[in-house]
Amino acid sequence: MAGPGSRFHRKINGRRWHTARRHVLEASGWRCEACGKSGALEVHHVRALHKGGNPWAASNLSVLCRSCHIARHRRALTPAELKWRTLLGEVWEKATI
Repeated sequence: MAGPGSRFHRKINGRRWHTARRHVLEASGWRCEACGKSGALEVHHVRALHKGGNPWAASNLSVLCRSCHIARHRRALTPAELKWRTLLGEVWEKATI
């Protein structure tokens, strides 16, 4: 996976990405496509980029609130990965209190 500052990261976070993102947000009426909430919205790639998903195609983008976006990714995790992520979340919560 390419991190911030890499050529790939800069490519998918450029002007073309921001334009595609704005278009799908406007098309969704600035609401989560899963639960209908507005507010902290994120644009989710339906087919992961590392699996050949087009980073800018509207057909590969969906608008989700933060909660639904996390839930969408959790569905793809193995039980071991989910347990690990849950543990890390608990540690993070304790560290920020």
